[in-house]
Amino acid sequence: MRQAQLADLAALLEAPELADGLRVSSLLDARLCLDTPAGIELHGVRAGAFPQVLQRELARSDAVWLTAPETGDQLATLSRQALDAGCRLLGSDVATVRLCSSKIQCAQWLAAHGVPCVPTLRDPRVWRGGALVRAGVVVKPDDGVGCEGQRRFDTADRAWAWGQAELGERAVYQPWVEGTPLSLSLLCADGRASLLSVNRQWIGEQDGVLRLHGVTVGACGDADGTLARLAAAVARALAGLWGHAGVDLVLGPAGPVVLEVNPRATLSYAGLRETLGLNPARALLDLPHLPAPAHPSRNVRVELAHAATTT
Repeated sequence: MRQAQLADLAALLEAPELADGLRVSSLLDARLCLDTPAGIELHGVRAGAFPQVLQRELARSDAVWLTAPETGDQLATLSRQALDAGCRLLGSDVATVRLCSSKIQCAQWLAAHGVPCVPTLRDPRVWRGGALVRAGVVVKPDDGVGCEGQRRFDTADRAWAWGQAELGERAVYQPWVEGTPLSLSLLCADGRASLLSVNRQWIGEQDGVLRLHGVTVGACGDADGTLARLAAAVARALAGLWGHAGVDLVLGPAGPVVLEVNPRATLSYAGLRETLGLNPARALLDLPHLPAPAHPSRNVRVELAHAATTT
């Protein structure tokens, strides 16, 4: 994601109408060796120095584009810091980030605004023996990302026992919904959304452990506009969404149901430029003007490399 975002920003440095007045800087853990496109100012950050380096760069910047996990309130905290430093935030407002950071609060909010969502509870035992959980129950951290800490159990009682032992108060529970796992890549502003692409998520399961392996960007169409209408409904309900955002959902026999909303660029961003033939960073800077409905010309597979684990 970082590489794609920097490549898109570097391309803007070559645009005649922007090049003379645009400076782009990026922070990177000093222990990492990643290519940085020409024209981008790179600032290596030593262990423990991130708060100081960030504050210095915020003071030098007019706008900031954050990509961080919602876990532990990280994205909301960084967003608050950027605003306090007087920067324009190229992302969702803090209240919306915090709402979306909680899967259960976001699901409840969306459902109250008429958006179809997967039921999300703190205690799944109310579903005991019901048809709703015939395919199993998924346990996940309320503020996790990318299938982090997610497991599937065949009964509500087993899900509850594991969730309480491993996640405690962070645990939330959802019934397993049969269907195709998808994500929507959106560009949002002022309660509106432009659907950039519909992406196929590749999720594996081994011994009940769920893992996100990657995503095929632009894999699916939306011939009848169902997913565009869902995107519009999400944006109306979460009017503080701004810039790139993602919606995870399952497309089942009864239609799409939302799992969660990510108030930031997601993994699929890495394939957007190639899929769409437009620069998503330029579209971000053009907000609140939204681009016309996109028509992906190809699909791009983006894969995650998981580190090996030992026990």
